Amino acid sequence: MRTGEDAWRGAFPPGRNPIVDTVARRAEKQREARFLCAWKQGVRRAGLHYFEVAAPHRLELALHRDQLRPNYRVIKSALAGDIDAEGGLFLCALYSFYNEDEGRRLMRRHYPRCRSREQLLALVDAGHRAILETLLGNYTEW
Repeated sequence: MRTGEDAWRGAFPPGRNPIVDTVARRAEKQREARFLCAWKQGVRRAGLHYFEVAAPHRLELALHRDQLRPNYRVIKSALAGDIDAEGGLFLCALYSFYNEDEGRRLMRRHYPRCRSREQLLALVDAGHRAILETLLGNYTEW
């Protein structure tokens, strides 16, 4: 019979530890919850009409980010129109979480001077920046 550290090591298959797995799953769920909360704030701040949200109460009822997907056609039209620079930057940044490649293309086309995440965060106000920082810190892929 093994005792001490040898017994602990042999209790689980290599690379599998239920305690670590449980903690990792919990941390992932917390990140997803923080992302969804910040995403809802971003949707509200940018404007519901840029997202696939039927009515304001649907925003609060959303349980997953897929229920609040950005509407590319509407966003692209707004960027070609008269949206202010800060709002446009924020929309491009939000779209980048949904589709990184297309978000980058939108950003390059409409805001060519904004080449990095740091520049983006410096160009938006504190409210937009706080939302984007929370999204960046809790992003787990779309």
